[in-house]
Amino acid sequence: PRNINEIFWDFARSVHQELQSKLKSGMALEEEAFDLLKSDSIDNFESVSNIPTGFVLPDYNTTNMGDVTALVTEGTDHIRVTRVMRSISNTAFACTHVFHTFRGRFLYLLDYSTRHLSTEIAESFCNKIFDNLLNVIQDCI
Repeated sequence: PRNINEIFWDFARSVHQELQSKLKSGMALEEEAFDLLKSDSIDNFESVSNIPTGFVLPDYNTTNMGDVTALVTEGTDHIRVTRVMRSISNTAFACTHVFHTFRGRFLYLLDYSTRHLSTEIAESFCNKIFDNLLNVIQDCI
C-alpha cells in the first residue's frame, strides 16, 4: 500500500499479537501440523487439482503483469525502489518465466523449483536465454 510508512508498525504489532495469541492457544501448532500433512510433491499436486488423469504438466509457464510501477510504493527521501522482483510458488512447473516492466525498464526473472532443476541448470538456462536476447538485440542495431 502507498501509505505503508504510516501503518507499518501498527501492522507489525497486529501480526505479532495474532501470532502470540495463536501460539498461546496452540492453534498455530495445529495449523503447522496440518501443513505438514499436506505434501507439496507433484504427485500430490496432481491428485488434489483438477488436472485430468494422464495429463502431462508442461515444464514451464510464463507470467506478465505488465507495468507494475503504479503498484509499488515510491519510498522516502532516502529510499528509492529501483527493481521489483516477484516469485511464483506452489506450482508444479519446473520454472516460470516472469516478465514485467518497472519505471520503463523491462525485467525478466527465471523462477525455478529446486525440486525439478538444479541451480547450475537454471543458471545455464537463464544465461542461454540472455545470450539469445543479446543476439537478437545486436541484430536489430
